Amino acid sequence: MTELLKQVKDNWDLDFLDVDDFIELVEKTMDKMYSKHEGKKLKDFNERIIDPIKTTFDMAVNNFSKKEWIEAEIDRQADKSVGNVIGHFHEEMFNLIEDWHSPGSGKGFDVIKDDGSIFIELKNKHNTINSSSGKSAFNKLKAKLEEKPEATTYIVHVINTHSIDEVWRIGVSKDANGDIVHNTDERIRKMSVDKLYEMATGDADAFKKVCEVLPIITFALRKDFEKVDSVDVIKDEIDNLDDVFLASIYKLAFSPYPSFATYDMLEKNEIEKFIEENTEENLQEAIEEVEEEKK
Repeated sequence: MTELLKQVKDNWDLDFLDVDDFIELVEKTMDKMYSKHEGKKLKDFNERIIDPIKTTFDMAVNNFSKKEWIEAEIDRQADKSVGNVIGHFHEEMFNLIEDWHSPGSGKGFDVIKDDGSIFIELKNKHNTINSSSGKSAFNKLKAKLEEKPEATTYIVHVINTHSIDEVWRIGVSKDANGDIVHNTDERIRKMSVDKLYEMATGDADAFKKVCEVLPIITFALRKDFEKVDSVDVIKDEIDNLDDVFLASIYKLAFSPYPSFATYDMLEKNEIEKFIEENTEENLQEAIEEVEEEKK
């Protein structure tokens, strides 16, 4: 154990959390994040199928080279995966708090009070809920109340614009005049994460206290880690699919479409030459038109 961790344990004053359990969860979360940066091959890189249309715009707008685009895409994929890991961390925190638990991914609600009186849908940011996903979440909370009418349900955001615990006044229907009818059921609520920690622990400062010790523990647990460079491996595999890099990306995604069996694309230098020649031709035509008008 490092001296820093020893100091953390000696000075631990979070009555609602066992220090060893918390350190174990933080270490497990960090190990998952480290694993997201392990070496990749094209099969892993294209697991969710790269969007060639987005790639076309990305490479043009950002002026990416092949390697720069691959590196950016690896980082984007890792960041998305890490977001899921952090989501699990938030949920699993409640396995450490007395009278609460997280049943795990795909098992109903994210956080549940042990006596079945409270059910939580936990989201990272308030702005990740759009009209469609909001209605879906609302219907999930409503359905739980039909099953357990004595319960209270919440949608909770870790990052929110305000500290809140209030009725979720989401639009649920329209009246005869076409005006939106909002939810008024007190058992369907929205809440910020600080209020959730307060409700779960009885300590109004509980979430702040967690955020005060978390950076110290992550610093103490960090490991010497060399990020594996997969760029050259993936680039070579992509280059083997077609002489033109972007053509390879299109073929990866669209090979199930019969017409793409004969997909062809100009080399980048040929595209640039084509644009250059046409630009010069158009410019010359414009000059000739101006000179003609002067006569």
